[in-house]
Amino acid sequence: MIRLRHLKTFFLYRLPVILFSLGAVPAFAYEHFTIASASLGEGNFAYRLTLHDDPFSLYDDTLGFGVAATGVVSVTVTPPGWTASVSNDTVLWSSNIDVTSSHMPRPASYDFGFQSSFSSHRTNEMDATVYGSLMPFTGGGGSSSSINMVYYWSVPAVVPCAEELADGSAASHSETREFFPDVLIESFYVQSGERRGLNIRFDYSGYSAVVKAKHKLADPWTTVGTFEGQAGLTPWIPEQPLNVYGDFFRVALTSFPGILSAAPLGAAAGRSSLAAASSEDAVVPFRLTRPLDGSVRVSFDTESGSHYRVLLGELPKGASVERQVAGTGARAEVVFATSPASAAVRVLKRLPAP
Repeated sequence: MIRLRHLKTFFLYRLPVILFSLGAVPAFAYEHFTIASASLGEGNFAYRLTLHDDPFSLYDDTLGFGVAATGVVSVTVTPPGWTASVSNDTVLWSSNIDVTSSHMPRPASYDFGFQSSFSSHRTNEMDATVYGSLMPFTGGGGSSSSINMVYYWSVPAVVPCAEELADGSAASHSETREFFPDVLIESFYVQSGERRGLNIRFDYSGYSAVVKAKHKLADPWTTVGTFEGQAGLTPWIPEQPLNVYGDFFRVALTSFPGILSAAPLGAAAGRSSLAAASSEDAVVPFRLTRPLDGSVRVSFDTESGSHYRVLLGELPKGASVERQVAGTGARAEVVFATSPASAAVRVLKRLPAP
């Protein structure tokens, strides 16, 4: 097995890709964002949020960035187009973008910072959280029903703390998160002793991919085929032997709508909770907060007599839970007391029968 460790810097854009010549090569999964954090001394803390390219979505907007921040004295760095607020030992920067008329660019980087009365630090789970909203492509190139689907992703970060709570961790830390798992060219597809195709392994069904090839590393990539894949092993068998197309092969995901489709806890495998919106459901705007206790709170306005479903599904492609709410005409709040480090959330209202 040959691993090309320089692959991330070799390509100019970020797709889950692999090279294949004499052996199977595992891919580097698609990177969604990176959070770098650091203690600069004297109670000053700095953060950089890097949003990587997202070729799988019609849009992917980062709506907020929050940090667990004890003893905040002042917010020192807020990027243009963002607004900072401090409450309950948390600094939250909110994007001012109007997503009804425009969307955030990717790739992009944003710097944040604050000063704390505490100069000691620790690196702890879920101390930095990214909030966003996206609409993935479907296999046919259109949009899925995930509009107004909000996600959050909490990661470890360097944050201030009292001296007795300092954990001795490094003054800087970086975390990268991926929406998409690895895709793998596992072996050649051999027929009558001749290499006629590629055996491609991926953990999930319903994805689309493109195969590119070239004869020399210095040559440009040429698209030689596309295919629809299923969970497990999917053979790609072109009309001609492989050596006609090239000596190096690369596979890249072009669509993975199932990333946000999760089976509810205790439900039969294959049932899709987060993708279960139909013409009888309406997407409802809501407010999502994630307190330091690890819970998730979802609040939204209701109409008397209406019925609502609140869906929370672990990312990527994990289990999901559902809460049902009867509308009273007042604002409702649903609390998930325990929640995964990353999840997608939707609120749906059942429409009356015509």
